[in-house]
Amino acid sequence: MSESVESEVDALQRELAAARGENAALTQSLAEHRRLVEGARDAHAALAASEERFRILFDRSPDALMTLEPPEWKFTSANPAMLAMFGIRDDAELRTLDAERVSPELQPDGRTSAENAREVIALAMRNGAHAFEWTHRRLSGEDFPATVVLVRVEFHGVRLLQAIVHDETDERRVQASLAQRDRLASMGMLAAGVAHEINNPLAYVLASVEALAEALPTLPCVADKDDLLEAAASALEGTRRIAGIARGLSTFARVERMECTKVDLHQAIESAATIAHNEIKYRATLVRDYAELPLLWASEGKLSQVFLNLLINAAHATPEGDAAAHRITVRTWVVGDDVFAAISDTGAGIAPEHLERVFEPFFTTKKAGRGSGLGLAICRTLLAEVGGELRVESELGRGTRVVVRLPVVRTDAGTQAAAPAAKPPSILPPARGRVLVVDDEEHIRSVMQRMLRRAHDVVTVASGREAQALLEQDAAFDVVLCDLMMPELSGPELHAWLAARHPALARRVVFVSGGAFTPEASEYLESVENRQLGKPFEVRELQSLVAEMVERAG
Repeated sequence: MSESVESEVDALQRELAAARGENAALTQSLAEHRRLVEGARDAHAALAASEERFRILFDRSPDALMTLEPPEWKFTSANPAMLAMFGIRDDAELRTLDAERVSPELQPDGRTSAENAREVIALAMRNGAHAFEWTHRRLSGEDFPATVVLVRVEFHGVRLLQAIVHDETDERRVQASLAQRDRLASMGMLAAGVAHEINNPLAYVLASVEALAEALPTLPCVADKDDLLEAAASALEGTRRIAGIARGLSTFARVERMECTKVDLHQAIESAATIAHNEIKYRATLVRDYAELPLLWASEGKLSQVFLNLLINAAHATPEGDAAAHRITVRTWVVGDDVFAAISDTGAGIAPEHLERVFEPFFTTKKAGRGSGLGLAICRTLLAEVGGELRVESELGRGTRVVVRLPVVRTDAGTQAAAPAAKPPSILPPARGRVLVVDDEEHIRSVMQRMLRRAHDVVTVASGREAQALLEQDAAFDVVLCDLMMPELSGPELHAWLAARHPALARRVVFVSGGAFTPEASEYLESVENRQLGKPFEVRELQSLVAEMVERAG
């Protein structure tokens, strides 16, 4: 091969090698380009997925989310919760709004919404975020409390604000409901104290007047005996009315006690009617249509609270000044395993559009200052705690009927709990017993001694400590009538000591109380089976109880 041919071959080989090198570089470049394209595609897909996740979170958030853009700080985007919360139709309407347009003119601090909005926006832009409480206004005109968080964000080089709004309406309602329950508990404590202070003096006043009314007819020569008898009967009636009021206060005071017991529904209704009497008497005549009822499994205090609310609602629905023309009727009946009570009034009734909202907390058609709108909601809650129900029927202009359903008490065998059979009267003369009276009220001790001394030997002491000292030396008593609340050593404390020393006598202790139970005393009374006697008591009630206890001791 000639040299020229060889040089041409060498040149071609070099060119081929160079071409191969260029091709390899081009292949590598193409591969790199593909990787870049695939990376960009993956990044785009990841971005799209991230945006999709953000959009899902944005759209599905229960809180209202929106963005505001400077300089006018109009709303530019919002999630469905925000549109629903404020009653905004669509995005077009959204973009016409700003914070001032969805707020009342004044905030609770007395400053204008415009002034406050400028301030909180400036703080969020400067600090990156700002949280605060705010009163917003729906487009329907309804104001509502809210908590708001403003967060500064940057999007495409533009600084925006994202707002997160949480409607506090439900939380405030719960807080108000709890506050109302606290107020009821405080009122109950006050009622218990008032009842206690009334019951102690009333016990000896009632006993004294009753004794006077019984003794007067037996006196041979008393001038103006008829007038004295009339005065005594009138005084006796008055003290019994006061006793009924005090008993109602005591029952009302137990509204916050959670335990359920066997309850006489009529007694709970009567306690409520006593307290509501002043609201009813100028507006309507209270009519009772009671059936014979079995016992209920409930809290007497809570039932009384329910019927107090229902009776007052019925009274407030009836115009004042023409009581003879209007009636509030309380009717009870039994169907199967349930007891029913209905309270009907001849008042104004409830409009159909309002009837479906009567259990809604804070909804009320009463005038300002006459009700919080929590009464029926609380009643339904109290009844639900014992398996009961409440329904409301009404016709505008013709009155309202509220029906309560409650379960009957059942024994373990599934049968209705019956009252204990009456004990047949004894043919023997009553046994004479030895009775110890423990009470820090001198007049109570005196009147109990006077009531019992003809039939029994009565010893009185003025304190739990004095009783303890006596019983350490002499425990030969058939009955101990012990005040519940005493300084130094209370009735439960004396009973616990006695149960350790003389358990048989401890079982014959009768707790006597004016109604102000501490939680500790209430818990103790529930843990023992001792009899209880409420102040004020009538002569025959005390005498009969002591006679029964003495007979059992014998």
